[in-house]
Amino acid sequence: MEELNKIKNRVVLPYVEMVVTTICNMRCVDCSNNIPAIQNKAKHISANDFLLQLSALIGVVDEIEKFQIHGGEPLLNPELHEIVKIVSNEQSIKKIRIVTNGTILLSPTLIDVLSHNRVVLSISSYWFNEKSRIRVIAQCEESRIPYILHGEQPWYSFSGNPLGDTNKHEECPINKFLCYYDWRLYLCSRICHSSDNKSHSIDVRDVSNLHKDLLDVRLKGWCKHCTICDKNLRQVDFFVV
Repeated sequence: MEELNKIKNRVVLPYVEMVVTTICNMRCVDCSNNIPAIQNKAKHISANDFLLQLSALIGVVDEIEKFQIHGGEPLLNPELHEIVKIVSNEQSIKKIRIVTNGTILLSPTLIDVLSHNRVVLSISSYWFNEKSRIRVIAQCEESRIPYILHGEQPWYSFSGNPLGDTNKHEECPINKFLCYYDWRLYLCSRICHSSDNKSHSIDVRDVSNLHKDLLDVRLKGWCKHCTICDKNLRQVDFFVV
């Protein structure tokens, strides 16, 4: 399984995204994280809860090659600067990014923290955020904050009908991104933020063999309900909250 490497009895996760908030200032149609569907129960994770949950995850793996702070929109979390401090001190995590939709300016507190550590800001490019992302980039360059600007990214349609057993996990374009939220690991963020999902997850507080658990076919059980379509959308429909 590509999501997990086992080298000389060491458990290495190539990629994990950890959700620090399910609150977002956008309502993008076909959001791959399914965030608009859960806004009635959206919340931030506190820095203290982040520390506890990250420690639990680190306790069952030896190394995470790439760790992405995810949302919702992470920059909305008022304790993001404390979260950045916590994760940047974890030496078993090799690369760290914060993904943002590029519509929110960095707070002075966050600027101070990001300008003094190894965390990279990952800024998305959409047709609607050109002015705001230019201002965010200017903040990064002025404060020497490392950042990556992504080009227009592919969007996939979730408006079709479930494909049942023909919708195989191996053929999914977003199946390479383990998602960690509220103590549980999911095969993707869409499963994470969907109903009836806990039976398709791993509780890191109750793990005896993560390698074996990640290969459990039950984790892919939700995939038969997914409506993802390989058809790229040319433009993201959205509105600002």
